[in-house]
Amino acid sequence: SWARNVYKRQKLHRAIEMLPQAEKELISDLYFNGYSMRTIAEKQGVSHMTIQRQVQKILAKLKNFIKS
Repeated sequence: SWARNVYKRQKLHRAIEMLPQAEKELISDLYFNGYSMRTIAEKQGVSHMTIQRQVQKILAKLKNFIKS
């Protein structure tokens, strides 16, 4: 339902706000600012795989927060 979707979105935003700054920036760059993992990796001077692993870890954190 619409109300449930609004609730989930609010919970997601709260979860993102609780992340450490570097993780919050990574998620924002990837999902809200339209940067690719490759672009983020180049900007940070790390490999694409490093970014991919970081994103997987962050998404797992967010998923656990939203489930609780």
